[in-house]
Amino acid sequence: MGHAVVVEPNEKFYPPVHEAEQAARAAGAGLHDAEVDCTLPGQVAALEDDTENTVVASAGLATGVGLEEVDRHRTRLATAATTGGALLALLDGDRTSGPTSRYDEDVLVDLRERTARQHERVTAAQVTTDALRATEEQRIEAERVAAEEEARRVAEEAARQADEARRAEEAREADAARQAARAASAASAPASGGSGGSAASGGSGGSGGGSVFYQNCDAVRAAGAAPLLVGQPGYARKLDRDGDGVACE
Repeated sequence: MGHAVVVEPNEKFYPPVHEAEQAARAAGAGLHDAEVDCTLPGQVAALEDDTENTVVASAGLATGVGLEEVDRHRTRLATAATTGGALLALLDGDRTSGPTSRYDEDVLVDLRERTARQHERVTAAQVTTDALRATEEQRIEAERVAAEEEARRVAEEAARQADEARRAEEAREADAARQAARAASAASAPASGGSGGSAASGGSGGSGGGSVFYQNCDAVRAAGAAPLLVGQPGYARKLDRDGDGVACE
């Protein structure tokens, strides 16, 4: 049932064949069976089902889903668009031959309208998905740049901390050297109040004794005597600004 169609002119058998065709159409049998893939109604019904699933799935995509997932849906949409486009071309083509010649005009018009609706849905979903892909590309690039910037910041911070540690270590070493110099100077200084001796004061308090006198640190350096330790000839408290026992450092 449903595989016979009216062929005009067909005056002798027209009534029973036409009646059978209409019955098949009403019952969705034969050529009108939407469950049969090789019929036009079946192809349009399959397109509707596939479009519904594909469009709904793509509509659920959101920023952050990743390019791979977006491209998977774009491929499905492209397939649906190709199928819909092929059906539209068939339904818009010559209806006097081929598969379309076996259906009434009103049936073909209905199938064509249904196919066009699905094709439009797929096309709109493609536009949306393409826009989402562009957004994903921008997001991924922004994350890459941010990661590189963070890595640069971390490296700079590590270098800064290493430099501070180096400077702190140098300061500790310099302080240890000064402490050692003061200890050595104190150990070699002559005891005060000794008998005899012709040491003459170098002028201002805290001098190192003897007749050596320097007007300032420039004079000490010019004489090649810098630095002066407390107790050494020429040492004077005025030359030791920080009072650590080492003058003209």
